[in-house]
Amino acid sequence: MDAKYNYFNKTWLAFTGRSIEQQIGDGWTENVHPDDLDRRMSAYLDAFHARRSFQMEYRLRRHDGEYRCIRDMGQSFDDLDGRFAGYLGSCYDITEHKKS
Repeated sequence: MDAKYNYFNKTWLAFTGRSIEQQIGDGWTENVHPDDLDRRMSAYLDAFHARRSFQMEYRLRRHDGEYRCIRDMGQSFDDLDGRFAGYLGSCYDITEHKKS
């Protein structure tokens, strides 16, 4: 199993303004702020290799070009045979919360 992303919901696609084809694999990283990308990827890959859940914050470019602060959480899950099968994840725009 590789660490590539293979699914994005309609909310993510609307937020980024990109198609599923543009996001699959590592395409989604094009929207992560360049100053945050290495830290974000390192945190994800560390969790992936350890087969553990993660939570992180980083800036993500919205469809209008504005970078927004995102809280990204991934819950690891196993298949029916107890083998690591990947993550179910969610992201929240926390920009307004961080401003207050």
